[in-house]
Amino acid sequence: MLFISNISLPHIWYLPMILGIYIFLPLVAIILKNIDFKFLNKFMSFMFIFVFIIPALQLTTKLDLSFFGGLYGFYVLTGYILGKGTLKNIKKIYLYIILILSIITSFYYQITLSYYDINSKIWYSHFSLFISALVIFELISRLNLHNLSNFTKLIEHISKISFNIYFIHIVIQYILVKYISFSTTPISTLLLMFLVLFFSIFIASILEYLKNIISKVRNKKLLKRKLILAFFFICKNSIYRHKTKLASKHLFKYVV
Repeated sequence: MLFISNISLPHIWYLPMILGIYIFLPLVAIILKNIDFKFLNKFMSFMFIFVFIIPALQLTTKLDLSFFGGLYGFYVLTGYILGKGTLKNIKKIYLYIILILSIITSFYYQITLSYYDINSKIWYSHFSLFISALVIFELISRLNLHNLSNFTKLIEHISKISFNIYFIHIVIQYILVKYISFSTTPISTLLLMFLVLFFSIFIASILEYLKNIISKVRNKKLLKRKLILAFFFICKNSIYRHKTKLASKHLFKYVV
């Protein structure tokens, strides 16, 4: 690449995972339409123990969960359940308390790993991250954004380019770390995070803008081609009709 060499892209693991979900999602949708929702809730509660609690306690089980997508399939099904309003009766204050506790738990777990020099990072399989994502999803779904038009447009714009942001953020992170000296302190880490986010959104927005321009130019070219073809088709039909009329007149004269 231009600014960095020997770059690794560890976040590309996401591609085969999301492709697998997209491939089987139509089948999952059919199953969900024909399954009892109460049974699904009980099934997911049971699976939560095997997906999050048992691994957190460092216990082992012979239960194979790959048949329903494993960890990431669990996230997808949880989003479906939340979309049905499962948590709508829980007050916001309780959700905020749960969110704060889950975030503190995540930080504590990661700090503990660093303290004991364990070369590992908290992952989606940790129950505190799952609970944080669940609560944030529920809180955002309750927001009334109709009176915040500018904020709504910003959210919609970021949501459109979020996949682009995901792809390029690691490259920007490598560039910033290479050319700017960052320490391992929390403040420096937060600064790096915000800079990566800012430049990722900025570059992804530019790419989206260029894509729209190219798309418009391409559409105009296609429109011109269609108009030209339509013009030649009309001319061809007109010439054919004119020749047919002349031939008919000559034939009529010859018969008479």
